[in-house]
Amino acid sequence: CETFWFLPAQTTLKILVGMLRLPAAWDADNVGLEMTMLTPNFAFREFVRSSGASIDYYFVIAYNGCCIELAQRDLDLFLEGKAGDLAPPYSVERQMMEAGAIRARMRVPDLLNDSERVLYRQSVTFLLGAQNREAGLGFGQIVSGAMPASRRWAEPIDHFFSAWALAKAGFPTRTRQALDFAFAPGRDAYRFLNVGGENYGVGFNYRVTPGKWYGSGREFKWKDAFQAPLSMLGTALGIIAYDSWLQAEQRRYEPDAIVADSILLSTDWEMLSRQVADVLLYRLENNMAPKDAGCWGKTLSPRPNVVTSLYSAAALRIASAYAALMHDDLRRYLYARGARSIITAIDSLAATLDTTSIHNLDVIQLRLFDPLLVDGISLDLFRKDSPARAFTFDALEQSFRLDDGPWYLARPDGDWYDRRAHPFITLRLATAAARAGMKDTAERLFAAVVRMAGQLYNQVPELYDPATGGAYGGIPSAGRGAAAYILAAWEMNALRLRLERRR
Repeated sequence: CETFWFLPAQTTLKILVGMLRLPAAWDADNVGLEMTMLTPNFAFREFVRSSGASIDYYFVIAYNGCCIELAQRDLDLFLEGKAGDLAPPYSVERQMMEAGAIRARMRVPDLLNDSERVLYRQSVTFLLGAQNREAGLGFGQIVSGAMPASRRWAEPIDHFFSAWALAKAGFPTRTRQALDFAFAPGRDAYRFLNVGGENYGVGFNYRVTPGKWYGSGREFKWKDAFQAPLSMLGTALGIIAYDSWLQAEQRRYEPDAIVADSILLSTDWEMLSRQVADVLLYRLENNMAPKDAGCWGKTLSPRPNVVTSLYSAAALRIASAYAALMHDDLRRYLYARGARSIITAIDSLAATLDTTSIHNLDVIQLRLFDPLLVDGISLDLFRKDSPARAFTFDALEQSFRLDDGPWYLARPDGDWYDRRAHPFITLRLATAAARAGMKDTAERLFAAVVRMAGQLYNQVPELYDPATGGAYGGIPSAGRGAAAYILAAWEMNALRLRLERRR
């Protein structure tokens, strides 16, 4: 017998379809099927379709975060063919055609080997499935992980890394939908909308970037819009993801019909400058950006944060280039100066640090002690002779590296979560090493992630245990897993291409 499970490509509802194909002489009752639902608000229906020598048993499952009644409604709409553009999209043959169309649109790096290419395609497919397609305020958001249920929310770093990766993979429309989710809804007024976009239930004001979104009616709420958390990290990543979308849009046109960046920017410039880049610039204090405090605390933490500052510098540099295209000379100057001041501050602090032990660092220096400092290399922020560049690799190897191979933890003095192996850090380090031309290091780290994912059915988890091969957290992980792998794959491809041309 053959078994297929798929998420119908044409529907915007939360529908999962399984199909068991048996020879006509078989009896499905003797196969021993058993299904258990661990999450509420599911509607289920099965039916049989005969096709000559075989019989197809379909199992259609609908989910709605609000209630079982809406899940039943969605199931009826799907089976009646009213949830998509065409007829009821439960046919496995149709899904194979849809998958073929997705593969045709997908950009795949040329110099990946077979194992790397399989993981790449799987990662892109997962990100497409992780994006909310249901109409309403949550449309376009990308959740942090498929399972467990506690990871099915949107966090800024996951959401924007995923949007960034989808643009690189050739899906600018999906990236644009992710950006619109973050930048458009609730930006100018506080609204009480439920997850379906209707005017009742709890509400969420996303303002500039999204906070956590559960998709089950458990959104946070505030008395007024000014209490809604503003994610500085998400704000910076939003511009980086937007730039990736802009490049993807350029690739959609023939070389002899390129549309100027200023034309694509014209409709978004006011929002990008006033709602995003200006926020980054004027939140800087002592040339550093503040740390996100999260949904439970104050809007922003007074502590500076090196990762937020790095991404802010990259975002302000991009915004400065945009301002030049839009002939906004004052913003061009201010954004460029802001980016330079951040990089100079990080360089000055890195020059004073001792990387041999975390215990050698005082409270101020600990603010710089973060493995994602490597993104200063990935984003071309550090010069080759930069103190921060040298500090990054030394600190990772001496204080963040685990004994069990090329795996790194988030903080040596952190809790259980921080002290697990984070494939995300390994992938970002591989990306930085590839950008820096460190072939052996980049290949070793990249290959380790591919091997690990191969043992986990081509999934990159949020956390990994090298000793047992176990995975924890989001499985697969969106921004910290699939998206990070896609971005690393493109950087590895660029490195291999450079080396190939030198031969």
